[in-house]
Amino acid sequence: FFLWLMDKEEAKNTASAAAETVAEAPAVENNEKLREVTGDMFEKLSALLLGELRSSSEDYVLLEQMNALTAKKYSEMAGNAESLTEFMKQLREKYDSFQPFLEKIDQVEVGIQSLEETVMQLDEYSKRLEFRYRQLHHV
Repeated sequence: FFLWLMDKEEAKNTASAAAETVAEAPAVENNEKLREVTGDMFEKLSALLLGELRSSSEDYVLLEQMNALTAKKYSEMAGNAESLTEFMKQLREKYDSFQPFLEKIDQVEVGIQSLEETVMQLDEYSKRLEFRYRQLHHV
């Protein structure tokens, strides 16, 4: 009985070993397939990450170029503002130098207005004189 039990156990072990050998063959194929698929996945993941890094790098380069152009534009605008400030300063100096002449022009204008009023009064007076002269002459 004991031998028979042992034979059974050996038969099981032998059957088990045979099954393992048969199972190992697909397992080895599965392992190779798994390695191949995993390697492919890592290559594609690597390509994806490289693409993302390249894209980010290009974005940073573009941003750097935009910043450089913006800095250049602001520098030009600052130069223009300085030029305008200098021009305004020169205009102010010229206006200040013309101020006495402008005051004289204002005085002359006041004089002309007074003269116009006098001329109008003289014209009215001369018209009245002419009217009286005609009246006296016709009588």
